[in-house]
Amino acid sequence: MAASLSGLVSYVIHAPAQGKPAERQLPLPLPILLHNSAIHTTIASRSAIHHFTNTQTSIPKHTAPHRTAAMAKPKSKPAKDPITIAEMPLSRPPPSTSTSTTDGGGGPRPKTLVDLIEEKRPRHPDGTPILPSDGDDDDVVLFGAGMTAVTWTVPLAMLLFTFDVLVHQQYVQEVDVAEILWRVVKAVPAIFILLYVFHPRRHWASVQLFFFVVSVVAGCWVVHAVNKYGYYKVMKRAPPVGTLWIWAAVEMTLGPVVLSSLVVAGYTWWMGYGF
Repeated sequence: MAASLSGLVSYVIHAPAQGKPAERQLPLPLPILLHNSAIHTTIASRSAIHHFTNTQTSIPKHTAPHRTAAMAKPKSKPAKDPITIAEMPLSRPPPSTSTSTTDGGGGPRPKTLVDLIEEKRPRHPDGTPILPSDGDDDDVVLFGAGMTAVTWTVPLAMLLFTFDVLVHQQYVQEVDVAEILWRVVKAVPAIFILLYVFHPRRHWASVQLFFFVVSVVAGCWVVHAVNKYGYYKVMKRAPPVGTLWIWAAVEMTLGPVVLSSLVVAGYTWWMGYGF
């Protein structure tokens, strides 16, 4: 009797509404169960990985102060484009440009070379200029290759003119300034090309070796020519070769310069020319 009452209660509770027959619930096949389990496992794994990465990327300040300081360190602004020949002021600025922001006619004063250098100078994020002591000054480029070659050509041309005048005076010859100037003018294109090609690459090991060879050969030739050749050949060849010697020595670093000077001095002593 109790079993019949219990069955009746169970039928009333689980009976379908509105007299519809109850549908038989069959157990799910094994592949479907495995598929559903794999989906739940994947979702749980992704949630765990997301939580793990969030906890790893958030670095407390007390555990990694050096990393936070490195990230907070300001970087210097990159250098602007170098000054080109087209930007160089070729005309003389008005006398009022040093104390006024306008020229004599009331217009804005033209930029001088000092203004261009100050404008192109690399600066820190706060606007202060980067000094050579703040880093390697060789990395700070204010002029392009062409303008740099021009600025180096002028003193080397003056040095060539000076050597030519001195060698004429040494052999008590008349100094023809016009002829010497013409020889210097003809040598300027060659000087410019050498500077344009080799000066921007002066830090290369192969270029330093080239400068070393040029310095040794030119120095030994000058010593040999002054002691062995006649005055006419010395007057014609010694000034340009001497200028080439000085240029190669200036472009080298300290070590190769000292070594090349010792080689030339040793050659002079070996040949018995004296000092």
